[in-house]
Amino acid sequence: MKLYSVTYGLKEETEIEKWLRFLNKIKGSYDWHHPIETVWFVKSEKSAREIFEDLYEPGTFNGFIVTEVNPESIEAWVSNAFCMWLKEDAHEN
Repeated sequence: MKLYSVTYGLKEETEIEKWLRFLNKIKGSYDWHHPIETVWFVKSEKSAREIFEDLYEPGTFNGFIVTEVNPESIEAWVSNAFCMWLKEDAHEN
């Protein structure tokens, strides 16, 4: 599995239905963790482009970035749950 960060800025006037579609897609389609308000991490075999095309919806965000991340390079001050989630697949690599 590859690790990606999904980061965004939500438009102030975003319709709740569009926001809920995003939440349902990311929570229903990916192994995910949400350590900070506008940052999600997802584990997937898809490419960054495929994840972007799956999750991005025009008119919802004022910025939207999907980036592949090397879990070994993450330095963070976050919950232990996130750190444990990151390590879940470490033995498979």
